[in-house]
Amino acid sequence: MGFFSSLWRGRGAKILVVEDNSEVLDLVKDVLAAGGYRVTTAVDGIQGLACFHKEKFDLLILDYNMPRMGGADLLGLIRAEPRGRRLPVIMLSAEQMLDPIYRAYDQGIVAWIPKPFEAAVLLTKVAAQLKPASK
Repeated sequence: MGFFSSLWRGRGAKILVVEDNSEVLDLVKDVLAAGGYRVTTAVDGIQGLACFHKEKFDLLILDYNMPRMGGADLLGLIRAEPRGRRLPVIMLSAEQMLDPIYRAYDQGIVAWIPKPFEAAVLLTKVAAQLKPASK
């Protein structure tokens, strides 16, 4: 078995990735798809919010800094809705200042992944949030 198939079988979980950098967006999508996840993408917070309203997701990955609507603003709107209150959200960003990171955790993110990132780190953090609850 290969690296992805032996460690992470996405179990078909549906993930929304909101990222304005097309190269990063493609990389995240490819890594997640190789891990067995179903991926929907959006290029900014406005498009991401539209996707959130249109489909049900198991997890969100949001870029912190984006034009039109950033990840923190998008997260605030999602958390205001009943089905978005407990949805696991991972923030992906090149931002290195601590204040935005702390604010994102205060908004309920489950992880902050700094850019650039390793595929294994992304998959590990995603898998940790989507593992079946133990009985």
